[in-house]
Amino acid sequence: MQKKMPAVRLIPVPSRQLLLWHLATHALALSVTVFAPLALPDKLLLLSLLALYAFWRLRCGKGVNSRRVIEARIVSSGRSRLTLGDGRRLVAKIRPDSLVTPWLILLRFDSGQGPRRLTMVLFGDALPNEQVRRLRILLKFGGFNQKGQ
Repeated sequence: MQKKMPAVRLIPVPSRQLLLWHLATHALALSVTVFAPLALPDKLLLLSLLALYAFWRLRCGKGVNSRRVIEARIVSSGRSRLTLGDGRRLVAKIRPDSLVTPWLILLRFDSGQGPRRLTMVLFGDALPNEQVRRLRILLKFGGFNQKGQ
């Protein structure tokens, strides 16, 4: 008889690594646009698109995203209770192709509500190390991940 594994409750905190990644990619896009050998109208168009995207990220990106998973409770059977950004709660099944590495966590869920799947993408610093370790063990040895099921 297999011993039942405890559930893992994930409540991510804001990630400093994600913020640095966003800043670095936007700074790179800005520097490429400024120093690229383009005509002035093309540069102005690209710079205005970058400015519009930055405005949108600052204005709307920090707001409530109704499709974003903000909390997950995963049990060994693979059933998960998810809380979305708008407060809705769903029961979903975690997919065995989810990925947990020390620097990136990619959890995929099937909610059974259409073709779109819910995804939780986190950098390694968004969760405590103990939760990441328990999640890796759950994904590796959980009952939902065994052959023939």
